Amino acid sequence: YVDRSGSIGTTYASTVYKGNLYLGTNQGLFYKKLQSQDTFTLIEGTNGQVWDLSVIDETLFCGHNRGTFIIENFQAELISAEMGTWIIKKIPGNSQLLLQGSYSGLNVLQKKEGTWEWRNKIAGFDNSSRYIEFFDQSKILVSHEYKGVYEIELDQSFNRVLSVKKNESVSKGANSSLVYFDKGIVYA
Repeated sequence: YVDRSGSIGTTYASTVYKGNLYLGTNQGLFYKKLQSQDTFTLIEGTNGQVWDLSVIDETLFCGHNRGTFIIENFQAELISAEMGTWIIKKIPGNSQLLLQGSYSGLNVLQKKEGTWEWRNKIAGFDNSSRYIEFFDQSKILVSHEYKGVYEIELDQSFNRVLSVKKNESVSKGANSSLVYFDKGIVYA
């Protein structure tokens, strides 16, 4: 999306949720009815950088420089104040936990009595974790554009890192990323 008027800023993330188009920008989270000529409306309290929009189990999560929000009825609820949520991922085999990458490592969100909340920071890895992909139930790859790709094994409770190994098969590089595509993890 190109903002020719300068009213919403640079777009970093987008998604469709409950018949609305959401755009995450460097100015905040905006929405409008899908396929309409409406102007975008800022969701109050989301001013700042929006890095990720993920719909997981019918819930819209907003990864933001101030933490993690859940968006419902065009309102934002801060559920984690851990700074800089880059990405939010389902944990394979566990519908009650989500893994999030942040400016300072890895965190876990937990669904408790139907409500998502921050549970813990995972001890043992403090690097910025913008791109994360699971390659086993408790093993992930994390790409850091200035440091490279790490293979990380997490304990079964997702409280701490058991091992960290730098993957030497790919070179580090600006604007690098990881994504799961067509039954495999692609590094770009």
